[in-house]
Amino acid sequence: DPERSGFSTGDARINAIIPIASPSEEQPGAFSIIPSFSLPTGDPERFTGNGFGAGLGAALGFELSPKSFLHANLGAFAGSASALGEYTFGSILSAGFGLGYRVSERFRIGGELDAQVGIADGLAQFNTNPVEVHGYGTYGGESGLIFSLGGGTGLVAGVGAPTARVVAQIGFRSPGAKLVFDTDLDGV
Repeated sequence: DPERSGFSTGDARINAIIPIASPSEEQPGAFSIIPSFSLPTGDPERFTGNGFGAGLGAALGFELSPKSFLHANLGAFAGSASALGEYTFGSILSAGFGLGYRVSERFRIGGELDAQVGIADGLAQFNTNPVEVHGYGTYGGESGLIFSLGGGTGLVAGVGAPTARVVAQIGFRSPGAKLVFDTDLDGV
């Protein structure tokens, strides 16, 4: 459909990363919870917006070496239900896994695999489950500002899997805090 194809922004998502356990010499891993909210900035006519929503996720990160780390995310997001033909969209369960590398103290690169399961109307709709792969770079200085840029593509042709996706992020963390959470840019 030419009226619905082309560039469109999605709903804006606001996340907070709340550390529960930080890495230490006795404990190499970190754990946090991530509440999130979406604002209706997308275009429902182009299927890039679904209105207000809220979710909760958990993130786990481990340093594999002084320069490399892995992370995993699991979350749920409740959104307004909308229909596209026989499919109903809205609430989802999501999971992700990734590896990263510290190029320098301020710059990191990495890649990840993300998947979603639609649970609109309380039923898992397995034909609406996109799986994507992403690469990213993250820069964060002593000021606490974090800038991230990434891109990826869909691996499994579930409804919603993109041909190409570009993600940009501006964030803030307490100055001096280690960047170990949500390096995958998905907010979960």
